[in-house]
Amino acid sequence: MGAYRSIGFGRLRQVHISPPVLSAYSAVRADLYSCASLDIVLQPESAFCLARKPIADNLFESEEIIPGAAIIGSIASTWKSLSNVAVEQVKELDAPGRNELQQHFNDLRVTHAFPSANRLIRPVVPPLSLVKVKAKGCRPYYDVALLDKPCLIHGQTPAFAVDWKDNSDVLLDFGWPRLRRELRVRTSIDRQCLRRGESELFAYEMIVPDAVNWQARVSLEDSSLDNATRGKIMTQLAGLLEHGIATLGKTKTTAAITSYPGDTITPSLQSDPRPRDDVWVVTLQTPALLCEAGEDLIRCGNRANLKKAYAAAWADISAGALELVRYFARQTLAGGKYLYGRFQHGKKNADGNTKAYYPYLMTQEGSVFVLRAADGMEGGARKYIERWLAHGLDLPGWAVTAYQSLEGDKIIPGSHWQNCPWIPQNGFGEIVVNLNVHWKNRPATCEKIDWLGEKKEKNDE
Repeated sequence: MGAYRSIGFGRLRQVHISPPVLSAYSAVRADLYSCASLDIVLQPESAFCLARKPIADNLFESEEIIPGAAIIGSIASTWKSLSNVAVEQVKELDAPGRNELQQHFNDLRVTHAFPSANRLIRPVVPPLSLVKVKAKGCRPYYDVALLDKPCLIHGQTPAFAVDWKDNSDVLLDFGWPRLRRELRVRTSIDRQCLRRGESELFAYEMIVPDAVNWQARVSLEDSSLDNATRGKIMTQLAGLLEHGIATLGKTKTTAAITSYPGDTITPSLQSDPRPRDDVWVVTLQTPALLCEAGEDLIRCGNRANLKKAYAAAWADISAGALELVRYFARQTLAGGKYLYGRFQHGKKNADGNTKAYYPYLMTQEGSVFVLRAADGMEGGARKYIERWLAHGLDLPGWAVTAYQSLEGDKIIPGSHWQNCPWIPQNGFGEIVVNLNVHWKNRPATCEKIDWLGEKKEKNDE
């Protein structure tokens, strides 16, 4: 604290806090008793840092989105702190009044929390099928998801998001606020030399909350629960969340939480689970684990291999009900020391062999997939779309097998939270479907479209 805190002064050495006196659980809220899900609004009480992939060893840049896994972890940590008991997991707590919540805590699904300047409207991640063209009389941006081949628009090559210099206009249309960042540089002081310590300098680029809040949804994945039990769990969770959460991110920030019945918060653009023009256009809102990081993609990857892998993934998770038409996607590899040590090192496969380091090939948020129903499976295809809208994308079968582990004589599937971090319960694989922008902003013939395929055929002649 104080004016020189960034260079090591004003260090707080110790704090004594009397344990709070807490009731076993809050009073039952009538509006939540029958809810199968909760919408929650987080308001961080100070700047926070949820570090993204580092670009330097001593610089930590914060993500703007709060991952579902971070929220679940903070809820668990806060619950254990309130209980004033040193335990490793929630299931070990003595939790009078919250027995149902404790029993089904691992069944909770928490979506990523998106920032919003409007308390009850949640932004939507723009699709990667959006393009911009610099030409007189053109729109600010177009959507080419429904075009079956490449084209020129107004005689210009469309630029995808990776080549944009500014995306603020698109983010504004999709409900995203402009966030303020603050860089804090810190080091330690060598008390003998009265100078900074060697190799102790580091910096946080943090998000400053200001008037922005973060919105997420909590639901239950156990479909066998009756409505009364679901209502009890959500009521107990809402009572726990009234205390807020602590230990959020690297700065251990506290955040206040307000709970609402499910579907109170609406997205800035609405999804439609019905097929439109016989297709579903699926846009990822959070990263998803779809394809395996195999030799055919990592070392000798090409367009044909990637499309084949995506087609197989969608056929797998839909039991053959959906077929891939086209896609616009970005990928990244996730891995490193922490993920290896946390989810792979020392664990054994179902065959008893110790797991080796194995990176994850993640499909990034904003990726777009145009899908159609397989012959005679229209009804089944829509059921999968509706399920994914409510619960997120399931892990493909290869991931359930590849990441499974052996504990004694028991096989733990790869979809369990202890074996894989990229599961729907942690907020991954969230989607929106058939946004109106795909149709409304589709380039029209009157906008001087030149089909590249037709030009090639003419030149060949």
